[in-house]
Amino acid sequence: MNLNIISDQWWLVALTAVVLAAARYGIFAGSTYFFFYKAGLRSLQRFKIQPRPPRRRQVQHELLYSLTTIGVFSLIGTSVFWLYKNGYTTIYLDVYEHGWIYFFTSIVVMILLHDAYFYWTHRLLHTPWFMKHHSCGAPPFC
Repeated sequence: MNLNIISDQWWLVALTAVVLAAARYGIFAGSTYFFFYKAGLRSLQRFKIQPRPPRRRQVQHELLYSLTTIGVFSLIGTSVFWLYKNGYTTIYLDVYEHGWIYFFTSIVVMILLHDAYFYWTHRLLHTPWFMKHHSCGAPPFC
């Protein structure tokens, strides 16, 4: 794929990022919601954590936050692409540039770093100070 064609048209990169993020959300979250709550497949009921179906207000709340997530992921994707195209990253597209061992090792290291980051930020959010001072979002969802 020739990245030079779309590198000067930031809106096309941003649109692609939004479409990919929305498709990923729609495929995974949408299909899960459909199979567990709309299709009524009895064989899947045993895998549900919450036995009752979500209320309409909760579904609206989740959709709103999902749209926010789609926006954030799209912004990050567009920014990373811009940084890559302007030479500000060490992203490489040829595996042979560093070899297969480096490629697979870097994946494992990034997974470990991401999990550590997620774990410690999650722990931080559950400290007494954060629990007392954080906002819960829009009033109907508090």
